[in-house]
Amino acid sequence: MSKLPKPQPHATKVASTPISSTVWIGNISPNATEYEVLKLAESIGKVIKFDFMYHDGQAGTVPRGYAFVTYCGKERIY
Repeated sequence: MSKLPKPQPHATKVASTPISSTVWIGNISPNATEYEVLKLAESIGKVIKFDFMYHDGQAGTVPRGYAFVTYCGKERIY
């Protein structure tokens, strides 16, 4: 039985990613605008991604009543 060659260590660069937290915001009034919800989210912390959800198809301009907000860092969000 022959020995397998020992694996050689190699340097691997790992890109560091910022710590983030994604929050679901629900029960948004149909009268609330995307801009209003974004401004509310920004009042809590630094927003790095904001997804205000709309219905698909012909109803694509009708909000679904929820959004996802990704914050940079480990802010404490209630």
